[in-house]
Amino acid sequence: MTDTDRLIKVFSSTVGRELNREDLSGGDLIGSLGLNSIDALQLLIQVETEFGFSIEDNELSIELVNSLERLEAFVADKTQARVG
Repeated sequence: MTDTDRLIKVFSSTVGRELNREDLSGGDLIGSLGLNSIDALQLLIQVETEFGFSIEDNELSIELVNSLERLEAFVADKTQARVG
């Protein structure tokens, strides 16, 4: 399973329905999925659990969960930093 597949699984779990990459395209996931701030925080906690890293307070932003591409890049950076 790719990191993108894992992120889609996390988004699906957060919203309570099966999603695919097309559902998560675009840059307004909060609006299009109807997420509130609690949902966004829950999503980030699930990302931490799924990928085995911590998101620091200074890294938290609503933009992080508003775009699958941005979250993919963030996860890649965090996992690379952990390995490297």
